[in-house]
Amino acid sequence: MKQLLGYIIIGVSTFLVIWLYNKQLGAIPFICLSLFLFYKAFMELKKPKKDSLNESIK
Repeated sequence: MKQLLGYIIIGVSTFLVIWLYNKQLGAIPFICLSLFLFYKAFMELKKPKKDSLNESIK
């Protein structure tokens, strides 16, 4: 479900970029998209790391 939401947000932002470029406001969706991608990357880094040493022993 989360992955589908991410795809929907990226798809909608693509159409917004095209529409806003025609209105000479192309930087606005790129700022929003960069914030979204920063959030996604931050969540990936925040995930607890697995202890690879304990997994290799098992």
